[in-house]
Amino acid sequence: MNATTLSNLISQIVENLPENVRHSLSKVTTVRAVQVGLGLVIVGQFYRSWKNRVPVPRYGGIVSFSVLLSTIRMIRRGPTVWSEYYSKYPMAMMPNGSRWLLVVRDEFVDEVNRAPDSVLSFASATEETIQIPYTLGAQVADNEYHHIVIRNYMTRHLHSIFPEVYDEVRHTLENDITLNTNEWKELHVFPWVLDVVAKASNRVFVGTPLCRNPEWLSIVIDGATSVVKTAAIINMFPVNLRSIVGWLVSTKDARNRQASVLAKDVIEAHLNKVGKAENADFLDSLLSVAPQEELNVEDITRRIITVNFAAIHTSSLNLTHALYWITARPEYVEPMREEIEAVITEMGWSKNAISHMPKVESFMKECMRVVPLGSISMARRVIKPFTFSNGISPPIGTIIAAHVYATHMDEAHYANPGTFDGFRFVKSGADVEGKPKETMYSTSASYMAFSHGRHACPGRFFASMELKIIFAYLVLNYDFTWPSEVTRNLKPGEKYRPKDMWFGSTFVPDPEAKILVRKRQAESSFA
Repeated sequence: MNATTLSNLISQIVENLPENVRHSLSKVTTVRAVQVGLGLVIVGQFYRSWKNRVPVPRYGGIVSFSVLLSTIRMIRRGPTVWSEYYSKYPMAMMPNGSRWLLVVRDEFVDEVNRAPDSVLSFASATEETIQIPYTLGAQVADNEYHHIVIRNYMTRHLHSIFPEVYDEVRHTLENDITLNTNEWKELHVFPWVLDVVAKASNRVFVGTPLCRNPEWLSIVIDGATSVVKTAAIINMFPVNLRSIVGWLVSTKDARNRQASVLAKDVIEAHLNKVGKAENADFLDSLLSVAPQEELNVEDITRRIITVNFAAIHTSSLNLTHALYWITARPEYVEPMREEIEAVITEMGWSKNAISHMPKVESFMKECMRVVPLGSISMARRVIKPFTFSNGISPPIGTIIAAHVYATHMDEAHYANPGTFDGFRFVKSGADVEGKPKETMYSTSASYMAFSHGRHACPGRFFASMELKIIFAYLVLNYDFTWPSEVTRNLKPGEKYRPKDMWFGSTFVPDPEAKILVRKRQAESSFA
């Protein structure tokens, strides 16, 4: 870029500022000074961009020197852009708000998986993404022993955990006055889903009555959502300023103090029986692997909040997507109701029962295929020299990730990928016991809703069970439709679903959307 082009670019930026901003600037400085300042910023961006360049295509056009401007440029065409670059380039530099990502197609996924953590670090990439020291606590990043409990206790004890989760879901839904009426009532979906998921998850984490305590629920739900918001704010700033910004905006310590007061009695009761194996639950398992210095109320509370973040955030987004889809595609309700009723008649509400619902399993999996929680997964930071099979060697510090959304929309993997097919995964058949062959929690290079490889989400088995319990119970016992104000202008045959929101690589359901709900009119006796 020569001096004339740079000058023209700066002039365009200034001219496109809102009139009131340009007027305010004119009061305190000259336009020339603004141009010089912007020029220095742009030159700095160009230098950093050149210094860290990777010889692959980069999104952004004329603003590709700036990751933030490129991210903003992508907002309106997010899904289309990711699919375009996936189809054209095996690798590309894609903007993600605060940094560039080297995003690779599925043919390189195994290479990323095979690389040891000492070369491509999952932990380092995750720590930056959610800014763990400032959102959850430095000790959480230093020793992730809670993962042991998730992998072992919560995965191996699903059958014994199931009754607690089911009981809490049933208690929550049956006592919700909005749901249990024969008249249509408006339901603000996302905050309602957060509450349901938080209660069901905390029935396992802390038991009753704490899992129903409104103050506790407020803290853990706010903790789950504020982690994402706080991390996004911190990541907007240059690396050398993030520690200052993190210290200024972090609310983790105040939140933990509030939560510790509420959890004190529960945790101390478990601390007093450390070493006793009978009737061990989640907290017992957590205490059994905690280092000695963390065997106190405050540190264990911090771990519970951390596990809540993992449990509440992703599950709530996935369930919200599923409710939008079932409301938008009511033709799937009756076939799933028939399946649920048949299975419950034979097996009752049990872990084994929800493992024998291929249509429910397929519908949930299709929701996660069409609307995954982001456009990328499998993030890794390069911390030692690494070279792909095509010869590309990303600089140390580069974040590598795999396409998810575009992979899920690849015709090589899925027929008519842009069409929602709720029973897509039933078509591959079920085994002789009626179990689905395609499960929500299965991962592959072509299905990465829960990531893939050795760092795939360790809580996906519990999350899948919990989501299926809630979703199956809702489908069986309640009716859903859209408010008339969002459907009155639809053309014949046109179906409504709230638009999803994109920013960078993030893909979330509309948090403001509402549906109408009522008790199922054709009564069911399978609650």
